[in-house]
Amino acid sequence: MDISLENLKDRLGIPADKYKDKNGKDRIDHFEERVLKPAKAALDESCPYTFNYVKVRENPNNKRSKVTGFRFYPVYQPQFRDEELEGKELQAKVTARYQIDSHVYESLRYSCGFTSEEINRNKETFITAQEKITDLIGELALLN
Repeated sequence: MDISLENLKDRLGIPADKYKDKNGKDRIDHFEERVLKPAKAALDESCPYTFNYVKVRENPNNKRSKVTGFRFYPVYQPQFRDEELEGKELQAKVTARYQIDSHVYESLRYSCGFTSEEINRNKETFITAQEKITDLIGELALLN
């Protein structure tokens, strides 16, 4: 992902005139040392995602040309992954039909008139209800 220096400063809430020399030229070395490298180091220490980056130059063939932005590459660090969060993300991808008791699902669909889409949108609620209410089908029957 390419981001211009101005856009990156704006996104990070850094004033446009910060990290410039007395002549108004961008001090990319200061920006890297005080912003990019500390951010990367913090992510590298404990987050499942970090980044690598390269400088984007006005003239890519000239290493002395002006740096206009940065190209970021996301990096996955599996040693810091959150297994509980991954489980929830996987569960969110599975339809309610396979997470709710088949009798409860059928009762919601045909006795209560919910569509499959409505059940899927509210599956967390139905899963919790199934866990907490011992006779959920009986309770659903009372609603009709």
